[in-house]
Amino acid sequence: MFSAVNLRDRLSGLRTFLFSSKFWLPGLFLILIFCYAYRPLAESDSFYHLKVGELIWQTGEMPYSDVFSYTAYGSFWVPHEWLAELIFYGVWSVSGFWGLIGFCSLLASASFFLIYRMMLQRGVEHHLGSLLLFVLGYLALELWVPRPQTFAYFSFVSLLYCLEQYRRRQELKYLYLAVGVIWFWANTNASFILGIVVLGWYFVSSFLAQRYSLEDSFNSGPRARNIFLTLAASVAISLINPSGYHAWLYSWYIAPTVKALDVFEWRPVWRYFYEFETKVFIAELAASVFFVLWYMGWRKESRDWTLLGLVLGISILPFISIRHVGFWPLVAILPLSITISSLLSGLMESMNKKRIVLVLGIVGLAMLAGRILVWPRIYFDPNQVPSYAADFIEQNNIKGPLAILAGGKSLY
Repeated sequence: MFSAVNLRDRLSGLRTFLFSSKFWLPGLFLILIFCYAYRPLAESDSFYHLKVGELIWQTGEMPYSDVFSYTAYGSFWVPHEWLAELIFYGVWSVSGFWGLIGFCSLLASASFFLIYRMMLQRGVEHHLGSLLLFVLGYLALELWVPRPQTFAYFSFVSLLYCLEQYRRRQELKYLYLAVGVIWFWANTNASFILGIVVLGWYFVSSFLAQRYSLEDSFNSGPRARNIFLTLAASVAISLINPSGYHAWLYSWYIAPTVKALDVFEWRPVWRYFYEFETKVFIAELAASVFFVLWYMGWRKESRDWTLLGLVLGISILPFISIRHVGFWPLVAILPLSITISSLLSGLMESMNKKRIVLVLGIVGLAMLAGRILVWPRIYFDPNQVPSYAADFIEQNNIKGPLAILAGGKSLY
């Protein structure tokens, strides 16, 4: 029976938790993720997506042909990102550009929070996990911008969370949620095909584990049949979008143009090896793959074929196209943190916990202070987006099928 004593005990327990390092330390690093993902707009794509969202909202129709460009007016168009564009426009209409940037940063923090929950469920020490969450995800935080790929990253993590919860708990509700995630992903970005592939891998790994009794420290017996039905339902529900099956073929449609223009974000990551961040990323990827191979593949007592195969598969994607770089840390953080936490478990137990918390707290606060000192003062970089072009078109009253939304100006 509920009583004042029970309420007092609950409030006391909540107060103790809120002041414990198990709450505020990961909270500090999630705030850091939000702050470091909060960046000024540095490309024109974000403005283009806002314009499409505005068009859909005002007309109530999907644009199935190009209505913007002068030279390709009327060309076939696959509006595979319509829901993302509509959401972006809605957020921008209510809160402006600063709110839109904050919205994407919030999605980043939410995604890493789900990853952190999976880390704790797999026994990762929470002090170490808090630090790894930020360190391993830092290089890809600049990708959480107002573009539909942000929803792809969030959907990817949400799908992994659902599948890992099902592996752990065997509750069908997580598979139902996974199907819903695929629908949302299919209506925000054509990369949803990656989600279908991930589901396919979870089915294959569970089927092989059941069929051949593979040794797996985390194989709690997920029924392959249930995952297969989830896969089939996800394929079917992905077709419920304004583009239908065309969403599946989008990459094939644009491949000739991408090749002809040599679009920079479709190039493989090794073509940017001259950049310091690329070298760090490749080194981080190589080291992570090595440790995960050893810990989850070679060691029988910690073997996990599902996560191992997932990491190896996602690690290939950046070498196909740099636009896939953002997916890698989202999948690598979990197995790598499990590996590192296990290797350092003895050391962590022998160390003074208060001293660890103090050091991590000081480091986190110093990084937060450093970020606040260089907090963006303008929501877009005029050297990276066509704001001057918008000024020129407006001043010279140029007419025609074109759209520019840059620096707060909207011309159509």
